[in-house]
Amino acid sequence: MIYLHIFFCKFVLQTYRIMKNASNILKAIIIASLLLILLIFSFQNLDAVSVDFFNLKSKEIPFFIILIGVLAVGILIGYLIGLISGSKISKRKLDKLNIKANERIAEAEEKSVKLTQEIKIAATSKLPTTETK
Repeated sequence: MIYLHIFFCKFVLQTYRIMKNASNILKAIIIASLLLILLIFSFQNLDAVSVDFFNLKSKEIPFFIILIGVLAVGILIGYLIGLISGSKISKRKLDKLNIKANERIAEAEEKSVKLTQEIKIAATSKLPTTETK
């Protein structure tokens, strides 16, 4: 029976590792395909364009460089937003863990006080003594 349990645990662990590797492989495939699409797009859009932003005008540069720059800025902004929201989530989890820890400490202190009182009661009560003659 115990061997079956050990086998099952090993099976679950191996399945988890395979799924984790499959997830990484899927991510790599998606990233590689996006890079390939970006590469094809950049070779098809070599036309020089100028960008006007308020009163600022840029020199004429290839369109794909502008697109890659905008993409890089978008990725950076998304990464920073993820860091900020991730830290908020982590802080919430930490707060919940602190609350649980404080509750457990309070419970342990209550038990300690009860046990101390029981020990004092037992020590002060007269135990029956046996007299030896």
